[in-house]
Amino acid sequence: MAPLAASSSIVEPAHIVEQAKLFKFGGLNRTFETSELKNLVHGLAVGSSGALGKILVGHPFDTIKVRVQTLGFSSPLAAVRRTIAGEGIRGFYRGIFPTVPGVWAYNSALMAGFNVAMGAIKTHRNEHGQLVSLTDIAVASTLGSLLAGTVTQPFDLLRVRAQIQHSSRFVQSTTLQTLRTIVRVGGLRGLYRGFSLTMMREAPANLFYFPVHELIMRQFDYGINSQRALEAPVKLSFLAGGVAGICNWIVILPLDVVRSRVFADSIDPSFRRYQNGRAVAHHILRQEGWTRFFLAWHLA
Repeated sequence: MAPLAASSSIVEPAHIVEQAKLFKFGGLNRTFETSELKNLVHGLAVGSSGALGKILVGHPFDTIKVRVQTLGFSSPLAAVRRTIAGEGIRGFYRGIFPTVPGVWAYNSALMAGFNVAMGAIKTHRNEHGQLVSLTDIAVASTLGSLLAGTVTQPFDLLRVRAQIQHSSRFVQSTTLQTLRTIVRVGGLRGLYRGFSLTMMREAPANLFYFPVHELIMRQFDYGINSQRALEAPVKLSFLAGGVAGICNWIVILPLDVVRSRVFADSIDPSFRRYQNGRAVAHHILRQEGWTRFFLAWHLA
């Protein structure tokens, strides 16, 4: 689930670049400064603000998505029925414990990285009398994604393993037990199994999300370089975020399926079904068909 994209005030003359500016992000106003430390703090605050709602509303959908991707259900509805019959409502919230710190870490790291990068870019653009471009936003979002993916990888691994735990070969009763097993078998490196897939997933996701959001805002003269940036209607921000989110998931959903299966595979290398992500992709294409990559698209 991607965060809301950015818009800001028009580029100011160089002599007031260091002063506080209002920066609007997905309908939320906050002080934006070119100081990297202040950008970092602001990024952490904004990233944290949306974490709770994302968890409470989004986690059940994510659980069903992961189960469809990894456990062979023919449809999301089949996964929902099986979950209710076997586990009740509680089943939809499996993996909630690693998700809470994971979502906070992801949102905070993404926005902190984005704001630090954008602060440096804005300073450079101001010094040369230039406006922020879509390419600049894409670069900042990519850098934020790399930081966010690195931080959240272990939480994502633990979350997926908890979500499919009821039918996993090595059932663990708690997230802590799963964590201990992973570290015992593979060391700390085991927490980063599938890390390349995480990077391949996160960078394109936000590379599309932020620029698409900004492009839509610019069509109505509410873009990052506009004097009207802080006046953008909330409805427009939601519309831009929704369209950007759809573009985001269309691009990364196949990679998300592959990563989920790598995460769900056996902790013990000797029992693993797939050697790597490429093996997963080949298996799906040959045995299940390309439609399997998009079976849970409406849950994303």
